[in-house]
Amino acid sequence: MSSTTFFFLFIPILACVLLVINLLLSVHNPYQEKDSVFKCGFHSFLGQNRTQFSISFFIFALLFLLFDLEILL
Repeated sequence: MSSTTFFFLFIPILACVLLVINLLLSVHNPYQEKDSVFKCGFHSFLGQNRTQFSISFFIFALLFLLFDLEILL
């Protein structure tokens, strides 16, 4: 048996068998928190989705990016 036959015949069969075993033996704990939207690590409160962001932080980040890229080049 050549290695190409092994690769194209047995490897996909092994992958499918392992997936089926995983589906049969895995623990299924569905709960609503898994399906909820994840937004920056916390639940958003009413009316607090957008906050003011100081432009000085944005300029500082752009300058940092500029000089960081300059060092790489």
